[in-house]
Amino acid sequence: MANSSLAYLFQKVWCRLRFLGKSLYRFKISLSWAVSLAFGGLVAVATGLVLYFSVQASFENTRQLGWENAHFSINAVDTAFRNFFNPVEEAILDAHDYIESEGFYLDDKAEVMATLKGLLLADRHIEMAAMIDQTGKIWGTKRVSGAQQQLFYGDDDAPFPVSKLRFPHGSWPSKTDITAWARLIQTPHANYAVVAARIHGEHSLRGTLIASVSLERLSDFLDQISIGSHRTLFLMGGNGRVIAYSNGALPEVTEKPLLSTIEAYGDPVLAQMRPYLVGEKAFLGEEGRLKMAILQENGKEHLLLLKTLDNAGRGNLMAGIYLPAETAFDEYNRMILSLFAGLAVMFVAIAVAVALARRLAAPLQEVSRRAALVGELKFDEIAPMSNSRIRELDHVAQTINTSIGGLERLACYVPRGLMSKLVAMDYTSAVAPSQQHLTMLFTDIVSFTSLSEELETRDLAKLLNDHFAMIMEAVESEGGTLDKFMGDGVLAFWNAPDAREDHAAAALRAARKIADALQKKNASGTVPPLRLRIGLHTGKVIVGNVGGRTQKNYTVVGDAVNVSNRLQLMGKQLAPEAEVVIVASEATAAQLPCHAGLKSAGVHNIRGRLAPVEIWLEVRPATALTRQEHSRSRRYSKHRVNI
Repeated sequence: MANSSLAYLFQKVWCRLRFLGKSLYRFKISLSWAVSLAFGGLVAVATGLVLYFSVQASFENTRQLGWENAHFSINAVDTAFRNFFNPVEEAILDAHDYIESEGFYLDDKAEVMATLKGLLLADRHIEMAAMIDQTGKIWGTKRVSGAQQQLFYGDDDAPFPVSKLRFPHGSWPSKTDITAWARLIQTPHANYAVVAARIHGEHSLRGTLIASVSLERLSDFLDQISIGSHRTLFLMGGNGRVIAYSNGALPEVTEKPLLSTIEAYGDPVLAQMRPYLVGEKAFLGEEGRLKMAILQENGKEHLLLLKTLDNAGRGNLMAGIYLPAETAFDEYNRMILSLFAGLAVMFVAIAVAVALARRLAAPLQEVSRRAALVGELKFDEIAPMSNSRIRELDHVAQTINTSIGGLERLACYVPRGLMSKLVAMDYTSAVAPSQQHLTMLFTDIVSFTSLSEELETRDLAKLLNDHFAMIMEAVESEGGTLDKFMGDGVLAFWNAPDAREDHAAAALRAARKIADALQKKNASGTVPPLRLRIGLHTGKVIVGNVGGRTQKNYTVVGDAVNVSNRLQLMGKQLAPEAEVVIVASEATAAQLPCHAGLKSAGVHNIRGRLAPVEIWLEVRPATALTRQEHSRSRRYSKHRVNI
């Protein structure tokens, strides 16, 4: 059984291959096209390969250069961060070593104060230095302006509550650490980063030396490295709080106090970073600890570079830069322009090659044309071939001229009718009629007869043409098939010839688009306002080519088509004053999710149907202008009848 199935499969494949081979054998291509394709293809392959490798190398070089520039830019922020904090840490370490090596008592406040003052003089970024002994006493000095200092004792005169200093993990990191960075401190006037160093005696802890720097000074420090650039530099904690900020990309940003969250800081670009930080969105690219993303702001794209810093105990910090994407991708844009220029050159070369090939093939095409006329025995239409400067082509021309002359003389002795062949006409295959489940849409203009008698022929034709164009646009936008125009009415259907599951929903969307467009046109006041009834019904119909042998029409036939027409007529009874009324049958509404907002109008009898049908409506009330026009039309209609 298995062997017979395999043999059958092999035979079927072999038959298909033979059929394909015969089809290819019968396929003919003109000499002009053959030479053009050969020449053009050769030029296209040659120039295309050169262009491809050039663009690939340029792209790779640009990509590498882009990442190198990104690393350089973000490392500048990292370097600024280290140049700001490392001297502070070194200064407090020097003070720590001095106090422990000299071994003076902490009670000697003059000596301690001198050391603290030296700390502020050692680094201009240090705002405050203080000592806390084991009893909790606090004394220190703070910078007032420039080199001027002011002594303080206790928390009251300190820039911030020194006694409430806390560390990221709740305690000193470890017994072996001499220094540690405390949690960032936020005050109404300034924000501080604080580094502490423990002072040990021979057998116990003697006190803690602390120094603080202003985060605002860190932002000023970042400003110095971003002068003249259209980029924004920032430092933030792992919790998304802004530690330092230098704005160069968005001058209109109103900055909030430091240590605010990225959402509250006032920078709309930073506010979009949270999904990337928590992993809800993926970065555009990553290389090591450097990450890249594209953020949108008021329709403009910005390139974001973000790097987690190796911060030596200062907490989870990230350095970042963002700048306009058009600035960041200048090199890529230039490369793309070069690519288009290369493509243009390639197409010009192909065009020249094709033109040359066709010029060379022209004489052989003349030979082919004359051979066809010979086959049809139309010797009187054959002109002699011109001589050619190419030896082989000139020889062919002379031979063809001689041969045609001999055949023409020979044909005088043979009846041409006996030699002619009948050529059968090829007709396009008609679409076979079939029964399908479709949704039909039928429209009709209310009181069109009265309107047609009021308008001039040209104005009426323009009004109808614009109205039909509006309906055609709505139907085609939802994938429908326009069947025919019937007076002022239109018939369209869905689910044929292309099948679709949502044919009822698509028909309703088209009906609503028609209603929206009509109401908008009526409101403009530029045309006579129209009122419209739209019927929707879903059912089985015959669809396909219907007609005679020489003329056919792709259309729908059946009772369901008539129902869609009668449904729109029910709109006259159910919503006589509406600007637009959409009347759908239960068969259509049942295929819509939650009836798609249609309202039930109850069960009604429809002419030609034995069983009553539940009807669903969507009514667009008429505006004052439409009601006024309709009232005028009705008065005109009554007057015409009385006459």
